[in-house]
Order: sequence, then structure tokens, then C-alpha cells
Amino acid sequence: MTAAHLTVAHCGEVSALTLGLPASAAIPEQKGTLPKGLFVAKAPVSSKLKQRLVNDIASITMLALLRPANTAMGAGSGKMPEVLVIGLRVNTPGIPVEVIDLIAGQRKSGIVFVCVRNVEFEGAMREEACFVVRRPLSERSGHAPTFHEFASAWIPSGEALLEIADAAATTDDLWDSLCSQVIFGSTDFADLDARIVRASRIAQLRTQIAKLEGDHARAKTQERRNEAHAKLRKARAQLESLEQL
Repeated sequence: MTAAHLTVAHCGEVSALTLGLPASAAIPEQKGTLPKGLFVAKAPVSSKLKQRLVNDIASITMLALLRPANTAMGAGSGKMPEVLVIGLRVNTPGIPVEVIDLIAGQRKSGIVFVCVRNVEFEGAMREEACFVVRRPLSERSGHAPTFHEFASAWIPSGEALLEIADAAATTDDLWDSLCSQVIFGSTDFADLDARIVRASRIAQLRTQIAKLEGDHARAKTQERRNEAHAKLRKARAQLESLEQL
């Protein structure tokens, strides 16, 4: 890590600068640390979740704050006034979904979480990072949104980058673009919610097809085989239609 990087907040080797974000959005080193108690003081939290926060998370660090004042972007609809980038140094190999849900649920801002861990790789230890975002899967009138965490693959922390799309004109666009990077590996933020729903449905159909293929192979009567085959043909047709969009 260079001297310049040491002047800004960092989580392991990761900082706003290593992520490729504007220096104007980077949080100073002395202001980056977020106490764990901050997230349990104002919300009812189970003892199990408190234990996860204590044991699974080594540190929580604010790495960057992206807002109109430091990105030259418009405010958009106001639904997403700013985007935070928060580093989570984790003690476990997995993604701390419950902790992410706790933190994200307390802020109106969009939050890109950067989870950082140390793992053994080819006989040595290396630092890895992955990105996680929390978004509603769907939001119908009169219904509370159902939130879901989406995570990228783990990669060496030195390769972790967040790109601000050239087409992003507002903080709403910025948030959708960053989410698209995490979920789909692309900065294209057009029709993101529809793409998420489609990807979710494709995953469901693939799981359903695998089960129906097993049901068809195990069927002991022609009637059961025909029933499974009909369902299988319908699911395959739906999958093919979605994959062609």
C-alpha cells in the first residue's frame, strides 16, 4: 500500500483509491472506523446476531461516500441520495449476510459492502475481496419490499475495482450501475430490476428442471412419467423463452 493510500481509510489492502473511486469521495483514515456498537444501539438485535457481529466481523470501515457534491452527478429522484462503500474485515470464509442486512437496513443510502478475508491459496496466505449489495427483489403497491443480498465472486483484493459508468448522470444511476457490476459483472444499469427478476426466474427454472428430470427418471408408472415429462417440457420452454430475451 502506498503512502497516499495510508492517508485514506482502508480495510486490509482495500481503500477507495485501490477500488478506482475518486479521491474526493475517499474517507480520511482517522474517520473511517465504525464501532460495531453503532449498529446495535438503535435497533432490536437478537443475541445470536450480536454474537455474529462480535465473532464474525473483525472491523467495519467506511471507505468512501459518493454523493452529488463529489461526483458531479445530479440527485436523481431522491430515492438514493448517496452511495456508501463500507469495508467488512471478516473472520469467517463466508459472507456475513445477517450483519450486512442489519447495517444496510439502518440507512436510506445505497451501500456497497467490500468483504475482505485472508485465505490459504497455493500454500500461502492471500487477501481476497468480494462485493455485496442489498436490493429489493420486487416491490408491489401495498406490499413491503423483499430485500435480497447479491454477492460477486471472491477475487484477490488487489484486483477489486468499482467503476463509475460514464452514462451515470444521477446518484440513482450510480447505485444501479454499481449493483449491476456486483450482480452481472457489467456497468450497464438499464432495466436493472427487470434483469434481476429475469435472472432469478431463470435460476428457479433451472432448479425446477433438474428436479423434474430426476422425477421423470425415477417414475415407476407411465402415468407418472408422462406427467413429469409434460411439466418438464413446459419448464424448458419457459427457460428457453427467457434466455432468448
